[in-house]
Amino acid sequence: PRTPPPKLTVPKPTIVPPRTPPPKLTVPKPTIAPQRNPSPKLTVYRPEVPDAQPATVPLFKKLAWVIAAVLVLAAMSAGIAIWLFREETVHKALITAKVLQESFDGNKDFLYHGCRIQKMTLLPAEKGDCIQIKIERNGNFYDRWLNVSYSADGKFNYSIDYSKQQSALEEDADLFWDRITVDKREWSDWRYLSAQMTKPCTLHYEAQKEGKTYYLDYEIKTSGSQFFYQLVDSSYPPFINMLGESCAKDGNWEAAVQFYQRAAQQGLDHAQCNLIRCQLHGSGMPKNQEAAFSHARKLARAGVAEAQFLLGQMYESGSGCEKNNEQAYFWYQEAAKNGYRSWERK
Repeated sequence: PRTPPPKLTVPKPTIVPPRTPPPKLTVPKPTIAPQRNPSPKLTVYRPEVPDAQPATVPLFKKLAWVIAAVLVLAAMSAGIAIWLFREETVHKALITAKVLQESFDGNKDFLYHGCRIQKMTLLPAEKGDCIQIKIERNGNFYDRWLNVSYSADGKFNYSIDYSKQQSALEEDADLFWDRITVDKREWSDWRYLSAQMTKPCTLHYEAQKEGKTYYLDYEIKTSGSQFFYQLVDSSYPPFINMLGESCAKDGNWEAAVQFYQRAAQQGLDHAQCNLIRCQLHGSGMPKNQEAAFSHARKLARAGVAEAQFLLGQMYESGSGCEKNNEQAYFWYQEAAKNGYRSWERK
């Protein structure tokens, strides 16, 4: 027989006695003071106000403000532009004055109304555009002041400042009169009366010819290093017609016709013939060949040689009339008999 297995003995667990809990800490409760009754709130009566609508600005006021702002900006821009242009002008004028002063020595072509300039000085003027020159005339020395200005076309202009010396105007007037009357045959019967400055750069002469008093206006101009006078107006008919021819040469036919009419009203035959040419070709006035032919025939029958030559041309070309070579040859002969020589060149 089998032997029974040995009995297993389980050891009993040892029970640990429970620990005694620590004594509880008692925290004294704070004493809270009793709350006071709150004071009653004051209610302020506020009347009900309707919601405020945004203020509307009239349209014309808005436009006025915009226009005012634009004008202010434009004025400020224009002021700045003018200031910049003036500064640039003064600077360029000052540079030109210095260049003139530096290049003056040894320049024999730099003349003042035909007089040799002996000395040139750049003056420390406020604008920096004033030059003082010393000229010699018949062994005498004179001072002149020139103002330098810069024009929009990119050129420098010089004007004579007579305010610093009143006698300079009379001296220059006498000097220029001597220059324009060099041709004694043309000016032998002219008698100089007086001269005055009517504009900043214009000399107004009073002179007599054949017992009649005429005026001649000469403008002071410069070309490179030369100072000269240019006739701009006169009451002497040949000079008026000459001004018209100068305008016609420059292509200003309207001004030419005005000068021709002024001279023709004083009885100058040459001016009347120039008007006939303008009317014949429509230069500066409406074209009317019939009226030009009628005017030329009237003058030709009165014995005006130039009008006789014009009438011959009209008959030859059929301008304002029918072609007629016999009449053309006849009037050419009449013009030649009366001393008109243009037919020979033709």
